[in-house]
Amino acid sequence: MGFTVEEIADSPGFVLQRILAMVANLGCELAQIGIATPQDIDLAMRLAQNYPRGPIEWAEWLGLPKTLAIMEQLQRITGSDRYRPSLWLRRRAQLGLSAYTPA
Repeated sequence: MGFTVEEIADSPGFVLQRILAMVANLGCELAQIGIATPQDIDLAMRLAQNYPRGPIEWAEWLGLPKTLAIMEQLQRITGSDRYRPSLWLRRRAQLGLSAYTPA
């Protein structure tokens, strides 16, 4: 079918989840500190990086509770603070709010 297959020494699906959750979490961090609105963060990543979705859109697509769970598991497994979930993400996931809900 024209695809090249690469073997990655990781659990199945974990690489994609890690990348998307980290991008989403970083977008949430930017929104939390007021760099830009969630909509502007998404627009910037779509235009500047040619991403099909912006970071906040990825968080919504994955679901905030799932994005939070991925980040918590990554931090637990690795012990690294680089995977610490954004407080902005955590609050919205726990309250059942959209990532686009104003603060």
